[in-house]
Amino acid sequence: VSIVMPRYNSAFRAAVLERDSIVGSWHNLDKEDYSIPFIGVRTNDNRPWIPESHKNPESKTYSVRFSPDTENEYQAIGQFSYSKDRATGTFITETGDYRFLEGDITNDNLVVSCFDGAHMFLFQAEMVGDSLLDGMFYSGKHYSEPWIAVEDPEASLRDPNSITYLNDDSETIEVDVMTLDGDFTTIDQEDFEGRVTIVQIFGSWCPNCYDENEFYKELYDDYAGQGFQVIPIAFEASDDFHKNAEAVRKQFNDIGITYAAYLGGKRNKKTTSEMFPMLNQIISYPTSVYIDKMGNVRKIHTGFYGPGTGQLYIDYVNETRSFIEELLAEEPA
Repeated sequence: VSIVMPRYNSAFRAAVLERDSIVGSWHNLDKEDYSIPFIGVRTNDNRPWIPESHKNPESKTYSVRFSPDTENEYQAIGQFSYSKDRATGTFITETGDYRFLEGDITNDNLVVSCFDGAHMFLFQAEMVGDSLLDGMFYSGKHYSEPWIAVEDPEASLRDPNSITYLNDDSETIEVDVMTLDGDFTTIDQEDFEGRVTIVQIFGSWCPNCYDENEFYKELYDDYAGQGFQVIPIAFEASDDFHKNAEAVRKQFNDIGITYAAYLGGKRNKKTTSEMFPMLNQIISYPTSVYIDKMGNVRKIHTGFYGPGTGQLYIDYVNETRSFIEELLAEEPA
C-alpha cells in the first residue's frame, strides 16, 4: 500500500499483515533515504481526544527556553489548555509556531505531539507547580532538544515586523529567480509599480508556509481585482530543479492558488540572505515583504503565527487585511 500525503512531499509505504493491522514506514521524499517505521492497529476507540472533557479547559501561557543555558538558547511562548488528563496547545517562536499539538497528562508528565505530513514533533516535560521542567523536544528521528518553561501570562517575543528590515531605507527588492518552467527572470521595481505586493519567501516543505499560503490565497481572491498581488519565491529541499518545481506545483494545486510561483534556490537561511542583500537578515521561512504602489518597502514580517496560535492569528489576519486595504487606498505620487 502506498499513500501519498497531500500538501507535502511525503508518503506512507506499508503492507496489511492482517485484517486489523498494518506495518510499514513513512518517507520524507525531500530527504535522501529518510524514513520512520510505524505499526497501525485497528481500534474501535475514538482518536485520543475527548471533546466533552475539553469544554471548560484551564488555559495557561508559559515563558519557554529551548536549549537553556547554552549558546543556542532561544525564547518561545507556550500556549496550552488542560482538561483532566488531556492537553492541547502550541509553542510560538520568532520564526513561527508548532501548529496543533495534542496529548496526555499522566502522573504530572505532559506529552503532546503532532504529525502534519511534513514533520513529526513530540514534546514531553514534568509538570511541577507553575513550571514545566526537564522538557525534551523530538523532531522525527534526527533531532532532540531540551526545554523548560514557567507560567507567565505576560510572556512575549520581539515584534515580527521589527526583526527583518532594509539596510538602507532607499533600497527596494531585486532578486534573480527561476520560473517553475525553468526560465530565468528578475523580480524588481517594474513588477511592483502600480500594485500592492507581498513578496513571499517560503518553502513548500514548511507547515507555517502552508498556513500562510492558505491565507494569502484568501487575500488574493479578495483584493486582486483592486490591484493586489503575491509574488512567492520558494527555497526548496532538493538539488533537483524538477523535483522542487513539482513540490511547489503540488502544494499550490492542493490549495487552489492560481498566481505564479518562482524558485529562488535550495533552502538555507545564509544563502537566502545573500540573495536579498538589501535586507539585514533572513531568519525564517516564511518572511514577507510588503511593497506599496510606488515600489517602496513598507513592512517586512518575519515568520507566521498560524491558526494554532488562536487570538494571535486572528489579530494578525485583521491587522494584515487592514494594512493591505490602507495601501490599496493610497494614490501613487
